[in-house]
Amino acid sequence: MQTITNWSEQLKSKDFNMVKANLLKYKQNEGKKEGQENINKLMLSFQRLDLALTDRLNEAKDNVKYLSTL
Repeated sequence: MQTITNWSEQLKSKDFNMVKANLLKYKQNEGKKEGQENINKLMLSFQRLDLALTDRLNEAKDNVKYLSTL
């Protein structure tokens, strides 16, 4: 659970959010499709990773609760 929590905190860090904001800004301002396609793929991968990580973190929390009640 500690490892998953650390990953989750890194994804919410100031540095990561700055990179994400700059990618979105570039995507909105850029007229070329080739750059937008790459950014779209990257953002989709991030969303999938974020959802999977959130699911794993919730499962880990439930497991910790279960084990502490035992």
